[in-house]
Amino acid sequence: MTFTQDMDNTPSYISSGLSHASSELSEKQKFAQLREQIRCLESPVQDHRVSSQLPALDNALSGGLRFGHTHLICSHFHDASATGFTIAWLDRIMAQDPNATFIWCAPSYGGMQGRISAEGLAWYGLSPAHFIFVHEQHPMHLMAACEEALQTHAVAAVICEYGVAYQKADKWQRWSRRLKRAARTSGVLGFMIGADAPACGFETKWQVRSCPDAPSSASSAALQAEWHPSWQVDLCHAVRGRPYQGRLIWNRTSHRFYPGSAHDPVSANSTDLPAFMPSGQDRQALSA
Repeated sequence: MTFTQDMDNTPSYISSGLSHASSELSEKQKFAQLREQIRCLESPVQDHRVSSQLPALDNALSGGLRFGHTHLICSHFHDASATGFTIAWLDRIMAQDPNATFIWCAPSYGGMQGRISAEGLAWYGLSPAHFIFVHEQHPMHLMAACEEALQTHAVAAVICEYGVAYQKADKWQRWSRRLKRAARTSGVLGFMIGADAPACGFETKWQVRSCPDAPSSASSAALQAEWHPSWQVDLCHAVRGRPYQGRLIWNRTSHRFYPGSAHDPVSANSTDLPAFMPSGQDRQALSA
């Protein structure tokens, strides 16, 4: 306590902790505002999902594929199944938001997971005008571009073909955490496409491989008119879900997945392909 005397000679006592209490209250207000900002940022992430409209798959995903997170979709090199499966999800996003915009990051030697073409996108029913393509040769520069794209609020999803970036385990773990934080900041949905890589830091991990077109009897009436992409899908990691295995057939007319029959034959071409060996230039860029 400190003693002071007013101008009318009336003594008064002022607590020395009064000014400290007011500043402490101000700090509490600041923290309350910060918590409110964080809540506003996280609330759309928690509630915003894209549904596959396939009950078994949505149940495994606890309602659908979550925005504000990154999802790892793996397939063999030179198998376009991961790319086609991802584009099917993009079509599901556009069913909810016809004005959605996507950023696709890929190395200049892209094509190991299936090269994107305007005709292919149009076949899926997606206009190439909704895509922004970013090409970068250096693996780490490509990951940096993907991180920056994930922080963009104006896009619905970011797709990255990570190429050989996963082969450095320590760098891969750091980048997965950085990409996770970037997606959480903006609420953007992230797809990482490539060879089998560690699932650390990712909301889900999928193993996808191509299957022949042999629709099940339950969906044959809707699917036999033309060829439809089909994949053997293994959801092997889901933070807020459970594993899922099955064959999925994509119908571009109805913009939805159909379950395949358990008795459908598996293509002989779906066996393991030889691992891709990066060139000397790629290995040098990876180690830089």
